Amino acid sequence: MAVTLASIHFAKISKNFVKPSYQVTVTHADGTEHHNIVSLKPEQTKKMETILKLVKNEIKNNGLTKKDTRALGALLSSE
Repeated sequence: MAVTLASIHFAKISKNFVKPSYQVTVTHADGTEHHNIVSLKPEQTKKMETILKLVKNEIKNNGLTKKDTRALGALLSSE
């Protein structure tokens, strides 16, 4: 399964969104796309930063390549 994930940080975003906000686009091998706007509240940002540190440590400790991390991103985006 080929999946492309694009995440674009909105520097300037509508007042309807909580900052920081990201536009996330997932493109599947068959060309279908899913678009979402993701806005993180401060408590979510803190949780996600903690998880990100754990994932980065696992990547480093297991000697994963960039290709491996892209595969991980694809799998996460398909959830």
